[in-house]
Amino acid sequence: MIADDGDIRLNLADAYRWSGQSAKAAATYDQAISLAYKSIQVNPKDTDAIGNLALCYAKKGDTKRALDFITRARTIDPKDNSLMYEEATVHAIARQRAEALSSLGQALRSGYSFQEARSDPELKTLREMPEFQRLASEISQEPAK
Repeated sequence: MIADDGDIRLNLADAYRWSGQSAKAAATYDQAISLAYKSIQVNPKDTDAIGNLALCYAKKGDTKRALDFITRARTIDPKDNSLMYEEATVHAIARQRAEALSSLGQALRSGYSFQEARSDPELKTLREMPEFQRLASEISQEPAK
């Protein structure tokens, strides 16, 4: 097993989900979840694995677990902009748009790629909101970090 196998499984599950293969997606999310749990048994502060758990549970429809895990990861490393972005994704999937926009704003202001936010299919509903456009305008006017 390679170190980022959990990320690979998560990405594969996403590909299955976006291509309409829900059974394969669910099984592959379960594999990613299993790998993440193994990682946090070795290192309980592995925020990559904890973030993956949050994303997997969100994408499987378990909002409560997803929010619990992303909160745990953010508590461990509150300045990690990747976790901020994952938090935005979890909220967006849960249709908690105000919270998603808040987390996304934090991530972008901390240097996370605006281009990724602009193209991420998980954030499509956010991009349709006027608040996203205001955030985009604000971010584009900030000096480069």
